[in-house]
Order: sequence, then C-alpha cells, then structure tokens
Amino acid sequence: MFAQLSIIGLLAFIFGYAVNRANTCATAAIKDLVYNRRPHRMIALGVSAAWAAAVLIPGTWLFPAHFFRPAPVPFVHAILGGALFGYGAYINRACSFGTLYHLTSGDLNFLGALFGMFAGIFAALRLGFDAPAALPTNPEKTAVLQVLLYAIAIVAILLSFFNEHDEGNRRLRSFGSNTVHAVAVGMTGAILYAAFGRWTYATLISDGAHLAAGSLRIGAIETMLTAILSAIGGGIAASIGSGGFLLRSFRPRAFSQHFAGGIFLGIGSLLIGGGNDFLLVYGAPSGSSFAFIALAAMTATLLVIFCLEKHLRADRH
Repeated sequence: MFAQLSIIGLLAFIFGYAVNRANTCATAAIKDLVYNRRPHRMIALGVSAAWAAAVLIPGTWLFPAHFFRPAPVPFVHAILGGALFGYGAYINRACSFGTLYHLTSGDLNFLGALFGMFAGIFAALRLGFDAPAALPTNPEKTAVLQVLLYAIAIVAILLSFFNEHDEGNRRLRSFGSNTVHAVAVGMTGAILYAAFGRWTYATLISDGAHLAAGSLRIGAIETMLTAILSAIGGGIAASIGSGGFLLRSFRPRAFSQHFAGGIFLGIGSLLIGGGNDFLLVYGAPSGSSFAFIALAAMTATLLVIFCLEKHLRADRH
C-alpha cells in the first residue's frame, strides 16, 4: 500500500506542478482565442490530450487488467452535462484545471467553487438526479476508434516537437517549457485516472455530497487524499518557485461568484462523471465518444458566451 500511495503522490505532485506552471485552463484558453485570436493555450490542451492518448491506448491493449476505460453515459447527459459545465466555468472564470491553478496560486476565493460544486451535486441528488447508469460498449467500434485516435495522437505529438516560436527577430524550433508541462499534465493525469480511478478534488466533493444526501459513495479515501494533497502541494511549489504565489484577501463578491459557478460545475460533472480534466486526459484520449460530445458541448457553450460578451462590450464602446 505504501508503495502504491507513493507512486500516486508522485504522479499527482507532478500533475499539480505542471497545471500551475502551464496555467492550464480551458476557460482561459477559449477566452484568449475569442478575444485575442491566440490559439496557443488551446494547442497546449490538445498536446495534453494527445500524450494522454499515447499512454492510455497502448495501456488498455497491453495491460487490460490494470488500465480501465471510463464507462460511457447517454448522449443527452453528455450534451446537457457539458453545456452546464461550460456555463459554470464561465461564471467561475475557471474550469477544473483553472480552479486548481488559482487555489494553488493563493486565491482562496476559489474555495467558493468547491462549496458550490458540493451544493450543486447535493441539490441534484436530493431532487432525484444522479450519475446515469453506464451504457454497454461495442468492442469492435471501440477498437477502431482507438486505432484512429492513436494515429492522430502520434501525429499531434510529432508536430508539437516542431512547434514554432517567435523570439525577437528569429524563428526557433523548440520543445518549449509550456509544451513540457502540457505533456506532464496529459501523461500523469491519464495514468492516475486509468490505473487508480477516482482521485481528484471533484471526486472527493462528489462522494461527500452523495454521503450527505444519503447515498453512500466513498471510494478509496487514502488514494483520494494522497492524490489531492500531492496535487495541491505540487501546484503551490510551482507557484512559489515561479514567484507567482500571492495570498488574496477574502472578497465576498468574488467568493459568491465562484460559488454560483461551482453549482453548475457540480451538476454538469455529476451528469458526465467528472470535470473537463476527466474528459480531456481520460475520457476522450481513451476513445470514449461521450467524452468528445461533452467536450464539444462545453467548448461550444464557452465560445458562444465569450463571442456574445465580446460583441456586447464592443457595442458599449
């Protein structure tokens, strides 16, 4: 047990460190794309997913007893859950990745998002909603999709090695530090999800809400606590090391906004079985079609909202 927890702790520490150093956040990436036409953060998320696929797909082929695939959910749940999660990420101004980044950078107002997630899941459970039952999978279709996805992942990885960067008047071909961190996020997140299952702060919140609502659902608490505390420690270490750690004072308005966003994040994650971190480094890279649908719904929701927001701001000026 000690050896397993040590491995989990190391992987989660690297994951948290890389998330903070790369400032990984789908919400910020989509906003940057809409407002500044900069795709760099979106590309970094794609690199994370590609490396996750490079780990997950061979792992499920070679070690089927140790690498598990996520259980698929119904189409309607994937669409609705993804859209609700995207709306919550907009209100919160951060997704699952971004919330971890802000918390480990010292902005404790984002604790509101965690309380909001608990409240949203608890309320949904009390109203009779719960995570949908897993659907059966077609092994042949899954295998074909995995082969195709693996080929795409390899191409994406090769392209990432030749990513071009501007530096002064020179064009350099380099494997930049952000790409290194994106690789670390994808690989460590994929291994943690596939080999150890439920390990994130969102999982702990969900299990706590189920317990409070009267439906007992507590996983391996040692695994979760080890992973969560290690990821937080890695994020704080990265923030301090880069000089970006700063404790922000408590602001009721900000806390309330994050709480409101957290409610939708919680309900959305309940419907799809996890947050966008789960979808990006586990669901989609393993070839689960529902994960692509949920990610598309979340991305489309954020794109529409940010485009409308940009248009309204332009009209005011």
